Amino acid sequence: ANAPEGAVFDHAAQLHGKWVSPWRRGGPKGPAPLWCKWHDDMDLAEDDDADTPLGRGCWEVQWSDRTASYLARDDVRVCVPTRERLKAEAQALAPPPPKRARRVT
Repeated sequence: ANAPEGAVFDHAAQLHGKWVSPWRRGGPKGPAPLWCKWHDDMDLAEDDDADTPLGRGCWEVQWSDRTASYLARDDVRVCVPTRERLKAEAQALAPPPPKRARRVT
């Protein structure tokens, strides 16, 4: 992906209220974040009549469907693999154990 300088690739982002991992492939369930970049110099406002400020700074998120979003600080977080997932991935990469057969006499 043509990510800008300072972009990170290990962050999950909220899409329609659900956390989406950067390791999930985009598809029928929706896009996945390709990269995220923090912008100190941009402020987000709520899409309401008062344009309620959401705080200083925002995340720019590039999605796998080639769209982009600007999200509040709390809507993007580091995506740390769980021990269970790492163990499952390691087992998937390991060769299967040898088959053992008993000789019947």
